[in-house]
Amino acid sequence: MIDASSPTCDGAQCPHEPAGPGSYSARLPLVPACSACSSAAQTANHVALALDQLGVAEMSCIAGLGGDVKPLVKLAKSGRAVVALDGCARASSRHALARHGVTPDHDVQLQQVGVRTRLHVSFERAEANRIVASVSAPIGHLVAPCGVDSGAASGRVGRRRAESVRGASTT
Repeated sequence: MIDASSPTCDGAQCPHEPAGPGSYSARLPLVPACSACSSAAQTANHVALALDQLGVAEMSCIAGLGGDVKPLVKLAKSGRAVVALDGCARASSRHALARHGVTPDHDVQLQQVGVRTRLHVSFERAEANRIVASVSAPIGHLVAPCGVDSGAASGRVGRRRAESVRGASTT
């Protein structure tokens, strides 16, 4: 039996937390990802979806953030850890966050880990899966502890300087 007064969580859905605010998903880092038309952008989108489905991060809508959709802007500015995931050097995710004064905790640019930008072709699933594996570990530490607000867990009022997983192992 889990004692709710001293919760322990091994990275899975905490069994004594209700869904909604304060739930496990609310403690995950947000991943607004590029999802434009190139193969690299689609790779970034696929990686963000996979991180969300694996419970490593919560995908967020970069188009909505860029379009000033109030609930998405509020979520991005909530103090949760943020991982900007961009397919190319244009860094649309990072720029959309910056428009709202949010500096990502991690800035992942896929061209830095060998992803090529190609137009009029689909992304390569094997390459995307390799990126999921290489990005999962470096951002895993951004999950706030069980029972703690993610903004409070980080001990920051604003965003700390971005750390980079560029050059993270891709094997």
